[in-house]
Amino acid sequence: MRTILLLTALAGACSPAELAPPVAEAGADLYGFVGQPIPLDGSQSTGASFRWDTGDGEIVDGVLVEHTYAAPGRYAAVLEVTGEDGTRRTDSASVLITHPPAAAPPTRSSVLALGGNALWALLPDADTLVRVLPAGVVERRFPVCTGASSVDVGTDRLAITCPEHDRVFVMDLTANSWTWSSVTDFPRGSRPIAIASAPSEQAAGGPWVVALEGTGELAWLDVDGRITRTVAVGGDPRGLAVLPGGDAVTSLFRAVGDHSRLVRVSEDGATTDIDLAYDPGPDTDTNARGVPHLVERLAVSPDGRTLYAPGVQANTARGPSRDGLSLTFETTLRAHLSVVDLTVDSELEGRRKVFDDQGRALAVDVSPRGDVVWTAHPGTGVVHAVDAFTGAVRGSILGAGRGIVGLRHSADGDALFVFAWLDRQVHAYDLTVDPPARIWSVDLLDREPVDAQILRGKQLFWEAGDPRMGRSGYMACAHCHPDGDQDGLVWDFGGRGEGVRNTLSLRGRAGTGHGPLHWSANFDEVQDFEHDLRGPNAGAGLLSDADFEATADPLGAPKAGLSDELDALAAYVSSLKTTPRSPLDAPEGGEEAFAAAGCPECHPAPTYTDSGAALHDIGTLTAASGSRLGGPLTGLDTPTLLGAWSTPPYLHDGSAGTLREAIQAHQGTDGLDDAQLDLIVAFVQSL
Repeated sequence: MRTILLLTALAGACSPAELAPPVAEAGADLYGFVGQPIPLDGSQSTGASFRWDTGDGEIVDGVLVEHTYAAPGRYAAVLEVTGEDGTRRTDSASVLITHPPAAAPPTRSSVLALGGNALWALLPDADTLVRVLPAGVVERRFPVCTGASSVDVGTDRLAITCPEHDRVFVMDLTANSWTWSSVTDFPRGSRPIAIASAPSEQAAGGPWVVALEGTGELAWLDVDGRITRTVAVGGDPRGLAVLPGGDAVTSLFRAVGDHSRLVRVSEDGATTDIDLAYDPGPDTDTNARGVPHLVERLAVSPDGRTLYAPGVQANTARGPSRDGLSLTFETTLRAHLSVVDLTVDSELEGRRKVFDDQGRALAVDVSPRGDVVWTAHPGTGVVHAVDAFTGAVRGSILGAGRGIVGLRHSADGDALFVFAWLDRQVHAYDLTVDPPARIWSVDLLDREPVDAQILRGKQLFWEAGDPRMGRSGYMACAHCHPDGDQDGLVWDFGGRGEGVRNTLSLRGRAGTGHGPLHWSANFDEVQDFEHDLRGPNAGAGLLSDADFEATADPLGAPKAGLSDELDALAAYVSSLKTTPRSPLDAPEGGEEAFAAAGCPECHPAPTYTDSGAALHDIGTLTAASGSRLGGPLTGLDTPTLLGAWSTPPYLHDGSAGTLREAIQAHQGTDGLDDAQLDLIVAFVQSL
């Protein structure tokens, strides 16, 4: 027994030493710039040999190495350590590479701005500008013009646009008087809709670029609010961004035909068109064809090289008379985010993001590092985090509020501010946790100036996520009638018993103030849109099934009074009593030429429509014009001419691109000479 123990002890003493296994520690995640060395530090690792896979195709030996990345992106740097025992272990670090930010960061128009150590939120329908402190406390509320549409804030100056008054107001923040220090008057009907400062390293505020929606121009203002020059861009400019070098980019709000357009204006006034082309599809469960459309907000990456343009992708190629397929709730509209390479002024092929279960994207903001593009959907209250390199959705914020019209990052990028306009709230979210957590919310108004029923109706008008309004978040009234206006598109509604239809504006009609609704006059009250909620939108509707069955004839028993919310929707639509002022004066002799041609027979003043009196066949009906209430379409209801200057195309099927073409399409106008036509066109454009 003693011998055995001794032999055992001697055997243990003579065995070779244990060989150490590897330990792999790739270190913390890294951030750097294209063309600059990045230290890959595995010094906390132990082993016999070390090898890095840098994530961009290179293999480098060593525990502490430097590597230079040639292109922006998100890379996984993988460290492989081989131990003395021959085994291997790996660990990885995420490496974010971007181009360096511009010294003078790009600017853009919005209703939500950061400046003067505060957050500023503009409520157009409440005529109020609100200053919110970083902790989420309202410090001050300012009365502003009716319908103020955009705010720009620097350290020294603040400016807002007032399209309904054709003015821009500037406030000197250094004076601490909180009063307007200058006012810029634009020509009547110019409609200054958006404003953004020229980029500056000092970020003082101003000089500015202003988009003039009514006249289709960009205007430059100096710091005192004086107009220094204007450049024509066409269409109806709405979104606006100013690049680090001083060039401006504007979005033309509505698509024309099969494409949408951005316009870049250089400092010397030269213009460059950037087309956003039709997406040929195909239509699937997660995608749909369409033209980019309703591009209202823009955002630019911190390096000034990439622009993001959110909006609606409208499937105008689908319909029984077009491709033989009827439009459905999920093939009519989809939210999109276009990505434009500003180094070549072209949309990046294959990089457009089309969102499933969303009908419109509106607000957008790029993270301070440029790697995430936060995109908000006003109809569903969803904010998506889109990877700037791949276009994939990296995360979401749900339930962020109704009518999201503004997004802004905090300066350090750790927080995202979300402006839920129709809730009258701003929310702050912590982006350092996943999913983002709400830090605070603030009520912007101490007194609501909008009638409660009309406000509720407006909320419903914008709503797409409520299953009563539609299915899967695609369809909202505001997606085809932005702010109650028309979308400028021609749809094939043959699948719903109508036909090819040019969207009509609701502005100025006061609901049924001019007469019945639609080209076919098939609705005699706004509440009849219950048929659209239950039909094309595939929603449950706002009426009970019994009440809907009892009022199923849209020209029969009234729906008014059967649903508070349906009545609220009608109240909002009925509140749309004005049209934008025309920038054009009536020509001398124009009204007389209009009367001599017999136009007042169907377009009598002051509403310039005989809507409800009769249906007229002016010679434009075709097989694609469809039917009316299940029967033949014998004529069309007369549209008002008020605001017609801003609502191309014309006629029920959009076949007239200009007012002149629309007049000439009427039977009996062959005898009008060019001079008479010119006078009539100019008169109608002045209404």
